[in-house]
Amino acid sequence: MKNQKKEKRLAMNRRFIKAFKALEEKGDIVPNSHDKGMTKLSLLFWDKKGNGHLVRAFLNPQSSRSIDFDKASRFCEEFGVNKDYLLQGKGPMFGEEDAPAFANGELASDYGYGSQILYSSQAAFASSALGIDSYEEGQYFSLPGLSQGDYVAFTISGDSMQPTLSNGDLVICRPLEGIEKVQENEVYAIVSSHGVQVKRIQKVLNKGRLTHLKLISDNYLEHDPFMVEVAEVRKIMKVDRKVTAL
Repeated sequence: MKNQKKEKRLAMNRRFIKAFKALEEKGDIVPNSHDKGMTKLSLLFWDKKGNGHLVRAFLNPQSSRSIDFDKASRFCEEFGVNKDYLLQGKGPMFGEEDAPAFANGELASDYGYGSQILYSSQAAFASSALGIDSYEEGQYFSLPGLSQGDYVAFTISGDSMQPTLSNGDLVICRPLEGIEKVQENEVYAIVSSHGVQVKRIQKVLNKGRLTHLKLISDNYLEHDPFMVEVAEVRKIMKVDRKVTAL
């Protein structure tokens, strides 16, 4: 366990080095500048000047020092680095909200990005039982870091999934090949007779057969879990990403 924690921290530090170099190339960090260099980072990390040598140690792959969670979080907030990337190694290096939008059929691949994402209202998402192909019109956009595939995005309403998802967050979902592909305790968008629910899922078996899904809110103090029969489920999609509302 101790070795695993050490490796995860070293991996985070390696991503920090990559992000630092990318910001240096963009001109957001200038190592020898007072305003954009080590003094700024020393103030950011330790709330005081004079620790630039420690920042340089983080940037040295041969050093025994590595950045910690708190400093990495501060770094992300200051320079717009994607926290999922730096802290967990997931997603693109920089914030998803900076990705360009595409309207009504322009192909994201024409601009060097990945898959098209169809933006839908919750009502439209719920009304289409056949999946993404049944939408005739819609607005499309793209985010870097998503592999090729069909995605649907819509805006979260309510607080049942806080703190993971908040009212106004945009979630980006991909369709599952079948309900048997559901992974327990992951977050999904489910369309059933209960409407659209974004919940964590647990499978409920009866004599070895999947009969129900247990839908669980992260805000469990205010929202109780409930059961949905598999036969009632019209559509289920995995929530892959979120874009947080300002």
